[in-house]
Amino acid sequence: MEICGILKHIENIDCFPIAKLSSQSNPEIDPRFVKFYGDEITKSWTVLNNQGVHHEPIINKVSIHPLVISGWSCLEAYYNLPKEVVATVIITYSSVSEQKSYNLS
Repeated sequence: MEICGILKHIENIDCFPIAKLSSQSNPEIDPRFVKFYGDEITKSWTVLNNQGVHHEPIINKVSIHPLVISGWSCLEAYYNLPKEVVATVIITYSSVSEQKSYNLS
């Protein structure tokens, strides 16, 4: 029951797509992500799902063409993603922990 109480204090603050085509080596991230959140991410960022499973992809932080340069294969295998996919990362904020979370959907 505690998780229900925690969820009351969580709000979605943003979302952005990650797209991967079968012809690409690395998935592309919406440049808005680097523009708005790049300063908060030092090297990797933690992506959580609703069961608390996390992955730590690494992005190149190039503002005009940001890419996931490491960690995508783990996400792809865990979620059984197709070779061509557009995933949405939802950024949430918890007023309880005062932390942002990055959730893949």
